[in-house]
Amino acid sequence: KFINYFNYIIYFFILLLPVALISGPFLPDLFICLSGIIFLIVYSFKKNQFKIFDKNLIIIFIIWCLYILFTSLISRNITLSLESSLFYFRFGFLVLVVYYCCISSEIFIKYFTYILLISFIILFIDSVYQYFNIKNLLGWEYYSKSRISSFFRDELIMGSYISRLTPLLIGLILHSFKIKEKYFIICFILLISNILVLLSGERVAFFYILIFDFFLLICVRSFRKYLSIFFIVLITMIIFILSNTNSISNRIIDQTMKNFNFYDNPDPDIVNKTSEIFVFSKILNSTYQSAFSIFKDNIVFGVGPKNYRYICANEGYFHYIGKTPNECLTHPHNTYFQLLSETGIIGFIFIFSIFLFLLLKLINFLIKYNLKKERINQLHEINYIILFCFFITLFPMVPTGNFFNNWLSCIYFLPIGFYYFIRQVKNSI
Repeated sequence: KFINYFNYIIYFFILLLPVALISGPFLPDLFICLSGIIFLIVYSFKKNQFKIFDKNLIIIFIIWCLYILFTSLISRNITLSLESSLFYFRFGFLVLVVYYCCISSEIFIKYFTYILLISFIILFIDSVYQYFNIKNLLGWEYYSKSRISSFFRDELIMGSYISRLTPLLIGLILHSFKIKEKYFIICFILLISNILVLLSGERVAFFYILIFDFFLLICVRSFRKYLSIFFIVLITMIIFILSNTNSISNRIIDQTMKNFNFYDNPDPDIVNKTSEIFVFSKILNSTYQSAFSIFKDNIVFGVGPKNYRYICANEGYFHYIGKTPNECLTHPHNTYFQLLSETGIIGFIFIFSIFLFLLLKLINFLIKYNLKKERINQLHEINYIILFCFFITLFPMVPTGNFFNNWLSCIYFLPIGFYYFIRQVKNSI
């Protein structure tokens, strides 16, 4: 009874994570910490009955945690750096807890799938309402005219939430639902996910969701005919929204073109225009320059997690961005520039190697499934669909959030426990 009581508490915290992530960073972090502590208590009683998950992955993660802790301890601003690295191990406990929930309860995945599915649907209803009425169902207005935020309010991250968790939701629906109608449900979720990301105005998230759409169309054979219909409807909806909403169209298309353009000022009346090309935008281009310059001066270990903002502002690197230290951004806005500047070449190689491994696995899946046309069961498909969550997380060629951000880290690590559980089920068949 004692163990069952604690199990229910752990299930409660993990099942509510999709909702907690909408509320902001505090509740997800709290749920992760509490469930991790309770998991240690439960595991101490049940360790002989609990088949621990991939020990090699645990060792790799421990090495990573020790490494970023070491770089924090040798950084210029130790206190600031330790804010990111000291308790980073809690995300490893999130993976273990999710895996434990999956193997200890047959219905856990189904309940989690329902809650994540309902979260998507509620966000869609609220966002459409906000799109037509300026205010959402709770009376919160747009934070930005070109960006619907729904329950996220002034945190313009709805697109990131949807695009990063859509592969997980699709994989879990395929695993949990046994009905034939699940393919229609998947196409419906894909449709509302694409619309939500488009309404959010997050261009990187829109890129993520589109490449995931094409991945499904190319690599998933079991319901390709349904996906073909979905694509026709999706293209129609995107054209409708972009042609009828100037603010979103300007954000997604015009502003993107201007950011990459050959001149700073898009005013056609200005004759003197520079021919400089920027990487994504002038401010991001300058930020990448400053981050790379910091890396060149700290090649091996970097300056420590979360120290880019401190080093850039206080040690002269701000001249890449502006005339005053206040113009430095809080992080380089690209995962690999951040890793280079804050964790050095060792940290960069560590994470980039994982990305290359994922890329090779996806390419191998594509070759086997489409060129060689090997027979692959649906559990195999599900594994690779969820694997796409990690591919999105580590994709190098786009602007990104802070790699050590609590909210993002929760989304980064959440799918791993599900992935390893489903892989275990597949291998046991």
